[in-house]
Amino acid sequence: MKLFIAEADEATRVGLQPLSSELEVEFMEEPLSPENASKASDADLLSVFIYSKLTASLMRELPKLKFICTRSTGYDHIDLKEAERRGI
Repeated sequence: MKLFIAEADEATRVGLQPLSSELEVEFMEEPLSPENASKASDADLLSVFIYSKLTASLMRELPKLKFICTRSTGYDHIDLKEAERRGI
C-alpha cells in the first residue's frame, strides 16, 4: 500500500518516516495540486495539510485513493461530498 504525504516539511518527514517499514511512503514538500497530482496517482492513502485543495477534479486524478488524512484541525480544503461518493 502506498502513502503519499504532501506538504511534508522536515518535522513531518521525521515523524512519519517510521511508517515506511509498513508502507511504501513518498513525501512531497509542495501542496498537492492539479499540476502535480500525477506524482500521487498510485497512492492508496493520502496525507495533506491545509494548502492541498482536494477538489472533486483533483480526486479523480487519484483513482486508487481509499483514505485521506488531513494534518489540520479543519477539513474545508477537502471535497467531502466527492470523498463520500467514492467511499473514502
